Amino acid sequence: MSTHATLDAPTLDIEPGATASCGVTIRNSSPIIEQYRFEVVGPAAGWATIEPAVVNIYPDNDAEVSVTFSPPRSSRVPAGEVPYAVRVLPAENPAAATAVEGLVRIRPFFQTTAEISPRTSRGRRRARHEVAVDNTGNVPVHVELSGGDPDGQLTVRPRPSMLTVQPGQALFSAIDVRARRAYWRGQPITRPFQVMVSPGDGAPIVLDANMLQVAILPRNILKWVAAILALIILAAAAWFLLAKPAIDSAAQKAAEDAAGQSAAAVQAAQSAAAAANRRLDKAGIPPDGAAPAPSATPSGKAPVVANASTQLAAHANNGQQSAVTTDPRDLATLVPVKGGVYTVPQIDITNPQKDTGTIEILVDGVPKWTQALDNLFELPFKFDPALVLTTAKAGGQDGTKPHVLAIRINCTKAGDPIPLNGKVQGGGTCREYGSVTYTSVTPPATN
Repeated sequence: MSTHATLDAPTLDIEPGATASCGVTIRNSSPIIEQYRFEVVGPAAGWATIEPAVVNIYPDNDAEVSVTFSPPRSSRVPAGEVPYAVRVLPAENPAAATAVEGLVRIRPFFQTTAEISPRTSRGRRRARHEVAVDNTGNVPVHVELSGGDPDGQLTVRPRPSMLTVQPGQALFSAIDVRARRAYWRGQPITRPFQVMVSPGDGAPIVLDANMLQVAILPRNILKWVAAILALIILAAAAWFLLAKPAIDSAAQKAAEDAAGQSAAAVQAAQSAAAAANRRLDKAGIPPDGAAPAPSATPSGKAPVVANASTQLAAHANNGQQSAVTTDPRDLATLVPVKGGVYTVPQIDITNPQKDTGTIEILVDGVPKWTQALDNLFELPFKFDPALVLTTAKAGGQDGTKPHVLAIRINCTKAGDPIPLNGKVQGGGTCREYGSVTYTSVTPPATN
């Protein structure tokens, strides 16, 4: 005794939000009347139905049921192939159960929304907004952000300007708004601008916002200036009428006392000089016969003090670690010149590709700080106290070993490469950067 089942359409293409059906034919090869139940198993079971749910089939007869699939138009149902199976369960002879397998292909759909907050910001020269990009489609979407204003009074810069948003995910981009000109005095001015969110496969989304530019000088500045001038005039009058006569009197008395003391000092000095001349005469040395003083040694040049900045760049392929050397030409290290002293208050780490893994800040090869790269785009690390790099004696007779600031990355998976100087970098490589601003004290150049 056995049961046979076949699908009339093993593969179905379905648009999310729509429905599609296929038939299942069941043949009862047993000698008894059999009752059959049906169930759909696999990822498609949640949005599949079978009609009728139960059938009775006479021996050596066939029956057909319909399987209907209704995938929702949601990011929870990703585009692609979804396998399923229909199980046929006999009531009288459970051992004769069987199953047929099929495939549902979910077609992609794109649906992206965006929102900016706040709608109106306030600032003298700068303001900041944030754009949230939400992917409610069922495939990843690549989004480019740009901005501008109709009057050309603002600079609008998204950070980052490129996003890759997975289905059901929302990502954020900071919008830096800067007024091109300062506004010194008067009522606040509303400056409108727009941010355009351009999905790779969809119509651009235009977001309207405003910057309320506030005057640099407060409106009541004239009242404050008048009050300060009045205080200055009162202080000057008090000085000339009260304090100055008392000070002049005290100064005159002090001058008279100092004159008396000076006369006494002059007399004492003359007596001491006469006594000294008498002693020189006894020793046979003329009063002006002392040996001449040696010539002065030229003073050395002062060291050079300057503020400087550099960028550390560390690259590593997937599954590898970047190398760190003490070569001053290595872009991953900061090494002081011979005899120099560098003071480093802070290093700013950036991860423009959204790589995953870890990044380390090393001083003399020893990790001082480790940070996961996941969800890290820009992060400052402040040395407390400030880091001091010097060139110290070490090892051999003439050898020197510089103190080294370095960054090192352990690359788990590189993110999407970004354009650099108009060219797209190769994929599969983690690229992290550290911006360092420091004060250098270096020996003067010798002639």
